[in-house]
Amino acid sequence: MKGKWPVVSGALLVTGVVSAFVLAIAPAGRSASAVSAVGAPFALTSGTPDIKSAGVLAFGPDNVLFIGDSDAGAVFAVQVPDAGPAAGTPRFRVDAFDTKLAQALGTTPDTLRIRDLAVHPRSRDSYVTVAVTRPSGEESVLVKVTPAGAVERVALAQVPFSKAEIANAPTAADKDRGGDPLRPLTITDMSYSDGQLFVAGLSGEGFGSTFRRLPFPFASRAGAGMTGVEIYHTSHSRYETQSPITAFLPLQLGGAPHLLAGYTCAPLATFPMAELTSRPKVRGKTIAELGGGNRPLDMIELTYNGKRHVYIANSHRTLMRMAVDDIERAAPMTTAVPDAYVAAGAPYVAIAMVGVLQLDKLDAGHFVSLRRDTASGRLTLESHPASMFWQ
Repeated sequence: MKGKWPVVSGALLVTGVVSAFVLAIAPAGRSASAVSAVGAPFALTSGTPDIKSAGVLAFGPDNVLFIGDSDAGAVFAVQVPDAGPAAGTPRFRVDAFDTKLAQALGTTPDTLRIRDLAVHPRSRDSYVTVAVTRPSGEESVLVKVTPAGAVERVALAQVPFSKAEIANAPTAADKDRGGDPLRPLTITDMSYSDGQLFVAGLSGEGFGSTFRRLPFPFASRAGAGMTGVEIYHTSHSRYETQSPITAFLPLQLGGAPHLLAGYTCAPLATFPMAELTSRPKVRGKTIAELGGGNRPLDMIELTYNGKRHVYIANSHRTLMRMAVDDIERAAPMTTAVPDAYVAAGAPYVAIAMVGVLQLDKLDAGHFVSLRRDTASGRLTLESHPASMFWQ
């Protein structure tokens, strides 16, 4: 739930109608009014953020970590400590990560549910949001993992932070056609670039699938907005406005910034960024079908031997590698695939790596994966060179 716009610059099956969108950004209540010196450039205030459910993560400028909170209908910007540039090799492996995580949180692995992963661009520390089931209810925590394998809980009391509240979020009473709540899908992915945080998710409006733009610092409103997004769903044989983007990646295509977006069950579509920032609703170009019953979980871009590729982690497929050249030249898909469980459209390479839950880019030549072993069920947090999956 990562990436950056290039400087060069359960499936929901209900259709909806177009509506006007307005994004309201409101200041948070804070337990202290003094602005932290380190947080001053971004209007951060020292206090304790009222986070209800820490979910999607994305790093911004100068150690600012954005935390999406669907339950609260808000995004928090928290300044985390920076140990400086990491020394030594970017290669690391943390075995039995779920056991170490449980020990750090005083619980057992079966009570943990990983929500997201983001790697600090300088220190190489991995930040992970975790839902912990306690006898008293569910607890939401933020954890930091160093390349050496140390696991520690990140205290979120008296830290420099700010908050952006999202208007038009689904209410607690809103349900999909199957009766599942929509509120947890308020924020499904995020990415920061050049003064704006981009947020995918659902709105409570009729045209539910949305792409939001939140200026940062949050006190500013210039450029704020929300766009309804629609795609042709190749498994469902129709255009849909309610199925949310599950993972997206800012991507330079044909010399212009685009959004590569993955959906449940499992179309892949592109959107010109210029349209997402200037129009109230946009219809994307479906360029691939990754197989029914599947859901893209994470996407990153890596370059190897001068060629750009996108790596996609999936809920019910192997890790995939897709050439950016193939994405650029892919024809739009406007008819249903003959078999909902067969991939189609832009080609990809199936990599013999399964159980990948999260991905993030570590540096120009490496990425980090959080993977569950299909035999043991254990979690491993590990970095990989881009060359690993090439002959």
